[in-house]
Amino acid sequence: MVSIADFPDTDFPGTDLPGLLRLTEAGSGNHRLDSDGETRLLRVMRPGQAFPILVRIAEPDGRTEAARDRLQREHALSRRLDPVWAAKPLDLLRQGEMPGLTMADPGGQPLSTLAVSTMPFRGRLALAVRLAGAVAQLHRRGLLHGDLRPFNLLVGEDGAVRLTGFGRSRLLPGGLSSEGPPPLAASPADRPALLTYMAPEQSGRMNRPVDRRSDLYSLGVTLYELFTGELPFAARDATEWIHAHLARAPIPPAFHAPGLPQAVAGILLRLLAKTAEERYQSADGLVRDLTHALQLWEVQGRIPPFPAGRRDLPEGLA
Repeated sequence: MVSIADFPDTDFPGTDLPGLLRLTEAGSGNHRLDSDGETRLLRVMRPGQAFPILVRIAEPDGRTEAARDRLQREHALSRRLDPVWAAKPLDLLRQGEMPGLTMADPGGQPLSTLAVSTMPFRGRLALAVRLAGAVAQLHRRGLLHGDLRPFNLLVGEDGAVRLTGFGRSRLLPGGLSSEGPPPLAASPADRPALLTYMAPEQSGRMNRPVDRRSDLYSLGVTLYELFTGELPFAARDATEWIHAHLARAPIPPAFHAPGLPQAVAGILLRLLAKTAEERYQSADGLVRDLTHALQLWEVQGRIPPFPAGRRDLPEGLA
């Protein structure tokens, strides 16, 4: 594996980026896209290069060793990632002990920065279809993302979705269960931003495998937030978040969004089931249900109730 230490130190005069890179102008791409407390995502230009690239760099006050490991893992997966649905890693770099990773820039902004509350319902439903479709393509490549949340979902102006933040991803050779480092929330020191979207089995407190259905739970939290503007649970610290995912029922979506169609609420609650067997079994099945809901809305202007998971098939687990 390539080491961050293999890349020479560079000068960072007045910026958090290597000397060979510069931030885009404030009006030409929102140079700092977002931060989750562990890493920040920026859009930058190389001098003499006509198009921008993305840089994910560790936050100065974060856990540098852990960030370095995740960026190395993401870089190592580059050949398995398709630019149709992923921001493809390019080069590892560093400033002193601060690691970073450059990526091809597909355009767009993290979902965490978008004003989805102002988006019409049809637009949110269409976006949900594309989010689920990107995850389905990831799973077909035999990968578990392990860290699906709005910060790691890039949405283009045309609505195209690309995944990023593969530092906790795992290969799934020959079966469902992932192999690799400890679960996402193995330590209470993990940032609440990460714990908010984790599946119960990622807590390390269940004797259950972490598999693609874990990604579907995390996607469920994201879609719940997309459709209601709120999270399915409220918590104040890491311990409360873990307890919520393990033991608390999600707040009914209709509490936050009374006009949300019952069929869509049912999809969200199925994704948020505590046990993997009660969730969607494949991202493809989720895509089918969301697409069916979108078609009903476009044809009838409403979405009559239908059972969530009726179109779910097991091939996504193969």
